Amino acid sequence: MTPKSWQLKLFYLILFLIPSNLAKHFILPSSYVSGILVDYLIPTIYLTDILILTLLVCNKGLSFVTVVKSSFFVFLLCLLPSIIFASSPIPAIYKYLKLIELVLFSLWVKQNINLKKHLQPIITILTLSTLFQSLLALTQWFKQSSLFGYYFLGEQPFTSASVGIDKITWFTGAIKIPPMGTFPHPNVLGGFLAVVLPLILYKGLNSNTRLRTLCYTSFLLGLLTLFLTFSLSAWLAFLLIGLPLTLKKIFKVRNLKFIFIYSGLFLILFSFATKFTFLAPQSSFSRRSQLTQIALKSFTHSPIVGVGLNNFTINMEHYGYITSTTRFLQPVHNIFLLILSETGLIGLAGFLYLLGSKLQQLRLRQKSEQVLNLKIFLIPLLTLLFLGLFDHYPFTIQQSLLLLFTLIN
Repeated sequence: MTPKSWQLKLFYLILFLIPSNLAKHFILPSSYVSGILVDYLIPTIYLTDILILTLLVCNKGLSFVTVVKSSFFVFLLCLLPSIIFASSPIPAIYKYLKLIELVLFSLWVKQNINLKKHLQPIITILTLSTLFQSLLALTQWFKQSSLFGYYFLGEQPFTSASVGIDKITWFTGAIKIPPMGTFPHPNVLGGFLAVVLPLILYKGLNSNTRLRTLCYTSFLLGLLTLFLTFSLSAWLAFLLIGLPLTLKKIFKVRNLKFIFIYSGLFLILFSFATKFTFLAPQSSFSRRSQLTQIALKSFTHSPIVGVGLNNFTINMEHYGYITSTTRFLQPVHNIFLLILSETGLIGLAGFLYLLGSKLQQLRLRQKSEQVLNLKIFLIPLLTLLFLGLFDHYPFTIQQSLLLLFTLIN
């Protein structure tokens, strides 16, 4: 199906604005846990939500039959029990509606976007978005404050005196604030860059001179920004998944030779990186370990349907308490454990079925030119899922969720 010109432009605009954090928040009584406002429980309508809904409302080709025949329908069905039995239904319903929206958007992409035809403009848009975010983030780094404020695409307002914001100890001993771009946290910016930079590198090495210059500029600035986020999980995702798989595809290196050479280089780099303790403070490891224990305990309490979709932070203190100077109310830093604890075995099975169907689609269509382009987008998907082993944002934060469901189609 061929989309109309304005629909295609709107789709490209959504891609460019994936990093946007601009939104309207609706704070409800259910958004609080023991008197503390929890971001993940606040119903929120983002700028990208409005654009996606506009695209969907004006689309007549996406039928109910199309939805039912897709693996997304199985995924959504598997989440229903976790909503019915949720201790706090409003956050669960809000998250479910969000997932329905993103599922419909993903199906629209699958139905209307031909990667054989649209691959170059898609990567070009992501390249421009990365370049914009990198320039903004680098300026934030040198200024050590935000530039414009929240109404500039949702840029998080901060200064060097801000309380409750991530800070790191620089090599010189100075306290620094990692950049965020328009993302809500440096880790999310780092994750976005780890996912899209391999695509940009691939396109740069397979383009004409003009586009190659744009890709290389965006890649190098993005690489510097990725370093300055000090997100260890994003570094690992880029070095272990995104970069090696992209280089292997570009240079067609044999598996054993490639694994041997790259593993040696990675061990050298990782040994060097671990000398800097500011990359992963002991307190961060401790909190993540405690969150993991809480998730496992909540799963054993309700293994079939979980504690409720988007209900982890509401129920977490029933199963353990995080050692911290302040109340620490965050989801477990692993999306598979998060889905397991919130939606039980049924929900996790639905999510794994969704991912498995993506791989099956590649296997069945592996000889066509279309699938070669799909394989290119499999690399960022694997990178994002790898990030999900170490943080929750691929399944809890708007920008990463939108990126995930754009890649799964």
